[in-house]
Amino acid sequence: MNYLKESVQKLLQWEAYWQYDDPDDRDTYNQKTNLKVAMITFSMSRGVIVLIPTLDNSVVTFKKLMDGTISSPRSVRSGPGFAGSFEGDTLIAIAKALGNWREFISFSGRAIGEDLNSVPPIIRDSDMKSYIEANRESIRYCKMHSEITVLPLEPMAYDPLNETKQVLLRAIIDESTRIANVMFPKGANVRITVPNFNVNDAGIWVLLEKTGGEAYIIGLSLDVINQHSPVSFVGTVETRSNPKYGIPLRADSKIKREAIKFLQYRVH
Repeated sequence: MNYLKESVQKLLQWEAYWQYDDPDDRDTYNQKTNLKVAMITFSMSRGVIVLIPTLDNSVVTFKKLMDGTISSPRSVRSGPGFAGSFEGDTLIAIAKALGNWREFISFSGRAIGEDLNSVPPIIRDSDMKSYIEANRESIRYCKMHSEITVLPLEPMAYDPLNETKQVLLRAIIDESTRIANVMFPKGANVRITVPNFNVNDAGIWVLLEKTGGEAYIIGLSLDVINQHSPVSFVGTVETRSNPKYGIPLRADSKIKREAIKFLQYRVH
């Protein structure tokens, strides 16, 4: 439990650092620091879901790995529209909180490995309810209540660019270019900006800007322990047309200000 609490605290602090660049926003956030807030944990067979109701209903997940350890945290979603999601049927609430049916099946232990490939990531609510009702007795979870502390915003201290960090940086660039190939038309010139990071960070936000066109910030999860796939795509937001969803527009300037790598890339 201590690992979960410390990981969630650090992840929320990291996200706040990148979100709150305006002095007024930072002051508003800092008024919450050192406060104790409720943390509700749902532990399933192969995963853990954490809900922080008083911090924009933030949801953070962890995977239980085959060697018995727990993965780095991944932020799933938050916001006022998510309020009340854990009322009523808890299993349905967990499935909706994850936002991915395949991940729910994985967390429940109903399928693992290659068997998950046949599970669709999205299904209709009626199908979800029917499946859960038919298998309710075999889908186990444990609910726990605890508290975490809201950590203050502090200047980042970064690891030196050693061999491990260089390997992770290359993986970040590879994943960013892969996403750029999907998001932008063929032949587009895209500037990729990677901010500085630490090898034990749970994630990173990377800025993708098309010359004279749209810009996106993509969220990538980092897991240095996973040597086969240390970086994976989490989500994205179009910063110029949809700044109110997910990552605020003001994160652009901070990413550029704290960049460790700029790359000009031509989409193919």
